[in-house]
Amino acid sequence: MRTNEERAALVRQRAKEIKEEQRRKKHKIQMTVLSGVSLAACLCILVVIGSVMPRLTAGFGEAPVSHTSGVASLLAGSEALGYVMMAILAFLLGICVTLLLHVIHRRKQRQMHESDAKASDPKESGENG
Repeated sequence: MRTNEERAALVRQRAKEIKEEQRRKKHKIQMTVLSGVSLAACLCILVVIGSVMPRLTAGFGEAPVSHTSGVASLLAGSEALGYVMMAILAFLLGICVTLLLHVIHRRKQRQMHESDAKASDPKESGENG
């Protein structure tokens, strides 16, 4: 049979486990929402850049260009170069967003570990003293 102290210790341990599960669920939801918002922002930026590009290059129409088959052809001798540049910009944007999310994730983990350390130190010193 267990003593009251053992039962209390088991209750405290289970309470910690429940709090950790709740924190994990909350963190997972936050990361899902953040990922969704980031994806939507990236798509919006790509659409805006894609729609603004022809307006920006419309001013180049006055320049001496021998071929006017498309907006992308203003950037070089081939139409594909404009699309390649958009793909490179989209890739760089993806890298930036990924790095941002990675930094945010690591910062959250660090904060959780610090809060765990702060929360566990007073309890341990109170139980032992």
